[in-house]
Amino acid sequence: KACSFVTAKDPVVQKFAKGASGMIKEAPYAALDANLVSALALHEALDLYGVTYVVDPKTPFQQYSQNDAAIDYLQFPKQTLEFQAGDCDDLSILYAALLEAVGIETAFITTPGHIYVALALAVGPEEAERRFYRKQDLVVRDGRVWLPVEVTERSRGFLKAWEAGARQWREAEAKQQAALYSMQDGWQVYEPVGFPGESALPAADRQQFLSRYRREVERFVEAEVGPQASRLETEI
Repeated sequence: KACSFVTAKDPVVQKFAKGASGMIKEAPYAALDANLVSALALHEALDLYGVTYVVDPKTPFQQYSQNDAAIDYLQFPKQTLEFQAGDCDDLSILYAALLEAVGIETAFITTPGHIYVALALAVGPEEAERRFYRKQDLVVRDGRVWLPVEVTERSRGFLKAWEAGARQWREAEAKQQAALYSMQDGWQVYEPVGFPGESALPAADRQQFLSRYRREVERFVEAEVGPQASRLETEI
């Protein structure tokens, strides 16, 4: 049901997502998966904008997710941007909407008492097997490769958020307590609804954003490509 809150066509969501995507064209990384790079940029853009994780004291997801009769409070992406804060479901809805706004398919991952986001990579399973060093941190379902992102991890960068999301998936899946719900499938049942009103978001500092973006991409290259390059050099 949370899929109906993922309003990817909301003008505020579109402006934020496409603004960040437009800026990273100044610093392209053509050798890396395009969806991963865009997701990294949007994650850093949210950090720069000041979006934080806070537990809703009235409707904590951990408690309400265990009660089928409970009614949770969910924020629309525009509201979370305005408030600059939300709990795990609010941040998941916002991040999924931003990714969908730039054409990246998403899914919700649920584990006991928690919800977060996965994004579909541009490459398929075979290419991902060849490209990625951290294969254990990817989720393969029905011929698609998903990268899980722990959206509540707001302070240590995209790579740590990915690492946390992957770890939670592995632990819950081992107990058969993890599920992945494609946004496209969810929208077939619960269509996204509109949220009226306009919001004026402050413009991002281009240089500061690009600096953070480049730094995080370089961390990814060092962590992901570095070990593979070292292995090849050793073989040579």
